[in-house]
Amino acid sequence: MACSGPRPEANPSISQFPLHIHDNRAPKAHAAAGPKLAHVFVTCYSRWEESRTWQADGKQIPRTGESVVLPKNSRVLITACSWPGGSATFNSIDIPSSSELIFDDTPLKLTVGAIWVAGKLSMGAAACRIQSSILITFSKQLGIGDSDLGLQVWPGGSLNMHGRYYSPTWTRLEATMVSGANWARVQEPVNWLPGQLVAITTSTFKDEYENQVEQVSSDGKTIIFRGDAKFPHYGGSEYQSELLLLSRNLVLQSTAAAESNRKGGHVRIMGNGRIQGVMAYRMGQRNIRGSYPFHFHHLGWVNGDSYITDSSVYHSFYRCYVMHGTHNLLVKDNTAFHADGHCFYLEDGVEEHNLLEHNAAAFIHVIGRPAGGITQDGTVHVQDASTLEQPADAAAAGFYVPNSNNALINNAASGGWAGFSFPRLDAPIGDFSWMADFKPHQRPLKQFDGNTVHSTAYFFSMAGGIYVGGRLWMSNGRLIYSSGRWVHDTRDEQGRPATMVFTNNKAWLAQWSISHWGDRVRVDSWEAHDCSRGANVFGDASVSNALINGRSANQWSG
Repeated sequence: MACSGPRPEANPSISQFPLHIHDNRAPKAHAAAGPKLAHVFVTCYSRWEESRTWQADGKQIPRTGESVVLPKNSRVLITACSWPGGSATFNSIDIPSSSELIFDDTPLKLTVGAIWVAGKLSMGAAACRIQSSILITFSKQLGIGDSDLGLQVWPGGSLNMHGRYYSPTWTRLEATMVSGANWARVQEPVNWLPGQLVAITTSTFKDEYENQVEQVSSDGKTIIFRGDAKFPHYGGSEYQSELLLLSRNLVLQSTAAAESNRKGGHVRIMGNGRIQGVMAYRMGQRNIRGSYPFHFHHLGWVNGDSYITDSSVYHSFYRCYVMHGTHNLLVKDNTAFHADGHCFYLEDGVEEHNLLEHNAAAFIHVIGRPAGGITQDGTVHVQDASTLEQPADAAAAGFYVPNSNNALINNAASGGWAGFSFPRLDAPIGDFSWMADFKPHQRPLKQFDGNTVHSTAYFFSMAGGIYVGGRLWMSNGRLIYSSGRWVHDTRDEQGRPATMVFTNNKAWLAQWSISHWGDRVRVDSWEAHDCSRGANVFGDASVSNALINGRSANQWSG
């Protein structure tokens, strides 16, 4: 869209993760069809910078620092012309139920305390993704408390954020990357761009780090980095370290000041949320229940009208992707790195039929004293609102699944107390504690196939990268977590005894690899490398078609 004056430049480098978008061309295989977004809505919008947009409600064009309420029954478009230099700061933005705020496909920067969406907030569409760099920074503003800091979509509201498509969002090494090298050969062609941030997972047990892309070869399989590798990363025949793309062109972030108290912005979706290609950086609020980077809150059964794909979470103060009272949600091709507490998280134990596919979580940190112990009893941790709101975070995992009736397919977990945690939860907690007769730990395992886990389970000698153990319960108004041996009593939909089935999975550098304290389990097509135990199963159990390798060719495995 043309306007007078110079067009604003692309967003400058952001500290620690420069995006450096060099052009607005979509990757050839996923080019956006048709014209840019601003040219799609030809007659049905008014522009932010036009007086007539605001006159219907007797208002003027919003000024810096004001609290903005969009006029009712309006569709307001933000373009390169709307804000000087493509940048603006407001106290808050409120979108009424009858209105829509639309971002043009142009470089924009917005600093704001809170955004409330009762109507629609739109950045592109699934078939017409935004190619430009748009940065929203959540900053403390007068009258904006921590609970409002960020973006909230009210029931009936709709959030549509569709960023540029980068493929794949994560991959694995094709060959070992030695310490001091500045390049890596990967298994799949990537369309990553110079300046984007990539996390490389460990080949020991906890040495992940980040590096920036310098260039990518014409075949997409050789990545040259701006810095040298700080550690070696194994890419042998047995297993290979992952590379996670963290940068996206749509960014939600908190200011650097949030580091001091670990209280950043958060995204809470109570209406519809369609999120693709969005990065959350320095988001979430440590030990504040409900304040997470991406939070799908009480949506009930989702029929494809909400989803989150190919997005990223980096340096999170609390969790990553949260499903709370939400069922049948698609969570696919997302990455997460450097997060406090459980990362991919099913909150209260009632969440079912969600599909978590081809996601990657790495560098996950426990909160407080790590769960441990030298016997099957483990250790006990008690809820404390200021230091440990959810005591199971003492055993934080990449994927936390207190209700097994969900599908986890082709995911990767690196680091954390465990990679995949299935704690025993006798009854729902939190907002669904009233469902006292519902028993999450007895729900069937819908599907667990093709997942990998490594470099984890080192806090507790009897833990595994896949850990079906521990127990979370409520006592005298407080949550209590025990990391030790607690039996799962898996049942089918009719309440009959059933077996947890794990297929085509792999673990390395993960203590007991899979540690299952339940009564009934079948592990089929299983691989374990460089683990202290190839599998730990009890009761009516079987391990079949397995490859147990006590020592790989990875010289850094310890």
